[in-house]
Amino acid sequence: MPNADPPVMAKHFRDLSCWRLANELKTAVYDISANPVAVQDRSFCDDARRAARSGPANIAEGFGRFSHREFAHYLAIARASLVEVENHLHHAHDIRAITGEQLEQLTSLAQHAQRSISALRTYLLKTPEPRPHARTTKP
Repeated sequence: MPNADPPVMAKHFRDLSCWRLANELKTAVYDISANPVAVQDRSFCDDARRAARSGPANIAEGFGRFSHREFAHYLAIARASLVEVENHLHHAHDIRAITGEQLEQLTSLAQHAQRSISALRTYLLKTPEPRPHARTTKP
């Protein structure tokens, strides 16, 4: 099971392994969408890039939220986007924009990112909210 970075240890969303994996997948999808075969299918390129961008973007947005429940909601959206990316990878293979080996590698990356997101989401939903700092009033 991948290591889910507890939010208390992460100072920035880039510190989260799930964000780094999702971002790596996004970069790969952008490379695929530049392939001359893929470029001919403009709607595929648009859809694949949008889904790939959504994963790391939703992780980042969730990280900026104030509660575990809110963060977990954005992680669920990010995970679904990565499942969509996985579907687009199969289409890229079908149109011969990527090889079978590339499909296998990128599918593995997508699934690793999905598991990492799920682990962090589980952690958030099982962990009590941090207590807010006591406010001090000025005399």
